[in-house]
Amino acid sequence: MQIPYYSIIKDMKTKFDFRYHLVQYAKSHSVSQAAREFSTTRKTVRKWISRFEKLALRGLNDRSKAPHHIPHKTKELDENRIHLAREKYPQWGPKRLRDLAKLPYGSSAIYRVLKARGLCHKKKKYQKKRDLREWKKKHFSVFGKIQIDVKYLKDIPEFFPSMIRLNLPRFEYTGRCIISGATFVAYANANNSTHAAIFAQYLFQHLRYYNVDTSTIQCQYDNGSEFIGHPSKKELSLFQKQVDSFRLLHSRIPPARPTFNSDVESFHRIVEQELYSCESFENQSQFFAKAYSYSLFYNYVRPNSGKENLAPWQIVKKAFPDIDPNVLNLQPIFLDALVTHFIEGGYHLPKFPIGQKNFGQKNQFFSKRNSLGGGMAISCRLQGYAVYPADLSVNNPPG
Repeated sequence: MQIPYYSIIKDMKTKFDFRYHLVQYAKSHSVSQAAREFSTTRKTVRKWISRFEKLALRGLNDRSKAPHHIPHKTKELDENRIHLAREKYPQWGPKRLRDLAKLPYGSSAIYRVLKARGLCHKKKKYQKKRDLREWKKKHFSVFGKIQIDVKYLKDIPEFFPSMIRLNLPRFEYTGRCIISGATFVAYANANNSTHAAIFAQYLFQHLRYYNVDTSTIQCQYDNGSEFIGHPSKKELSLFQKQVDSFRLLHSRIPPARPTFNSDVESFHRIVEQELYSCESFENQSQFFAKAYSYSLFYNYVRPNSGKENLAPWQIVKKAFPDIDPNVLNLQPIFLDALVTHFIEGGYHLPKFPIGQKNFGQKNQFFSKRNSLGGGMAISCRLQGYAVYPADLSVNNPPG
């Protein structure tokens, strides 16, 4: 009993040779004899003879069965828009392009376009990590634990030329609430305990001003010299003394274990991708203006996929319904300008709020715009107030 042609061909990995012998047999005998010999129909034999005569050996390969016309396929104009957005923000994935760049397409459609145009990065090997979100919610409240760390800005390739040319800050001091994700930043050209102490006082004085009980806050930091001072010294560093002055609980992570500071490290990755790597800066004032704008956008508007797509302000408002909306509105300052004042004043900054004005409710100082039309997805409308005064100095503090 002969095996039918279809039963043979469907399981073959390379069908080319079988079809070639079919055509050669038909040419040396006849179509009918070839159909009987290969257990198929004369129509199939004629099909392969016809393709062989038109395209030679290439005609014996399988043809794509994909449709020639796809009615719902993304139009080329839309694909170009996705392409331009990816070029502007090369480190943003499909979901972030959809949400932050305000592209009116699904994340899967954006991914298809990026993949088709060779704009996808090679995926890193992913090691499954423990999900500690529920554990954190159970053991900490909003503002219950704040992680503090320093980000080096000089190792960002896209930012480095502007940093050198415009003398922009080299370090970002960051504090982040692990529950709400609310983040506060300041900048400096040095990474030491004095600057860390100024940042700690600036941050916790701000929270105390808005009636946050700082005595319940656990301040977590690593073992860098800017936080703990020289290891051989037995006395507390300036930073640790500032933390003590607000009656905060100290929490040091184990050496060489940055994953313990994963929340603040996560923000460092995000701010690099969404600000430093994709924004251009013309001068120092514009740098601080964009940093302030991004800080407001991140704390009040930007949804966090790891926190049920809620912005930090929504989480804080849910925990403290009567809290002042400006509690997350902390202006990034240049810490170097306050070093002399900090030391001469007995480690105390000017009375808070420093350089801050009440902008009212959230909807009064935000305006949306299309990011493809220029810059970030959200811009801050400051109503005539200079975000970073050019004359910021010890003798002329802002405010």
